[in-house]
Amino acid sequence: MRTHSLATWLASLTLCASAQAVIVNFNNVNVTIPDGNPGGILHSQLVTGINMVSLTDLNVWLDIETLPGGTGPMYNGDLYVGLSYGTQFSVLLSRVGRADVNSTGYGDSGFGAGFVLDDQAANDVHTYRIVTGLLNAPLTGSWQPSGRSSPSVTPGTEVTGTTRSASSMLSVFNGMDPNGEWTLFLMDMETGGEAQLKSWGLEFVGVPEPEEYGYVVGGALIVAATLRQARRAKFAKRQP
Repeated sequence: MRTHSLATWLASLTLCASAQAVIVNFNNVNVTIPDGNPGGILHSQLVTGINMVSLTDLNVWLDIETLPGGTGPMYNGDLYVGLSYGTQFSVLLSRVGRADVNSTGYGDSGFGAGFVLDDQAANDVHTYRIVTGLLNAPLTGSWQPSGRSSPSVTPGTEVTGTTRSASSMLSVFNGMDPNGEWTLFLMDMETGGEAQLKSWGLEFVGVPEPEEYGYVVGGALIVAATLRQARRAKFAKRQP
């Protein structure tokens, strides 16, 4: 039983070592998103020092709220937000709530601290009111990105029925080296309230560099050998 437990513990530790998560936050960005401007803005951040061979998962935090002192409260349904890296592009928000019967989308204000986009989340952010109802505060929690994209649809004109494409979800970055320049594209498609990007962040999950992986597994083996030797010594003392 003890041998089995040790083997199970070692296997668990090795599996933990085979993947790791690193969160990189970009705080106090405070960039104004031009109101009613389909040209939008780009905001780039250089990521370095992540010891991963390749990504196996990526999650994105956004904190977008009404511009202090602006012309009025922002409208979530006005915003289109995408993330690009290398040659890949993921559609994070595509005017939430916008549908054939609702051309302006949801009128709630803000995506608050704690709002995260995750392919593995339970619900689609584009139709979040099905879950939350009308909001009196910025949206928070974990949501699937919009992922709505079609060659025949101009970015920012997507609706609920627009096809969700795997090539526009966050999984499009899987297999890539996370070190490099990541860029958010943000545009406000309607005039009215003004919004600002307060902060954002990236959670990288991936396979660690071989050297780092070797240190962890090697350490696990040393601990296992030490425990085995201690058990043998204890057993020997019990012998007549």
